Amino acid sequence: MAPFALPLALPQGMAITVRKELHEGGGGGARSSPLVERPMQAAAQLAACWSPPLPRQGETVEATIRFSFNSRGMVIGGAPLITYVKAGAGMSPDEVRDSILAAVKACTPINFSASMSESMPGYPLSIRFIGQRAGENGARK
Repeated sequence: MAPFALPLALPQGMAITVRKELHEGGGGGARSSPLVERPMQAAAQLAACWSPPLPRQGETVEATIRFSFNSRGMVIGGAPLITYVKAGAGMSPDEVRDSILAAVKACTPINFSASMSESMPGYPLSIRFIGQRAGENGARK
């Protein structure tokens, strides 16, 4: 055994949390394509497209996805890995899963800047989306 053998490990990547105010009648699905220069901007664009079921007062809807982009702003493998889902009362986790997958499909490819196209391919991202009914304390856009 080599004296400096290191255990094999996958890179942890970057974890991002995005909060979204949810309104009656949805409000997601809007595709914008401004130039993205930072991973947080890519997460915000995906959140803008996300239209999950509206939770009851005081509840949140949450989904966490893990994936990597290619140099053209597409998700490698076609769809992200969904690692966590929290559905509100009266809704199924499948509805939340479907909503986040629909957002990724509708809003990719992301319009990367040249530096993002060079630095992001294959880099693991975990994005936690938290949706809360608009107008509640703690809800942020």
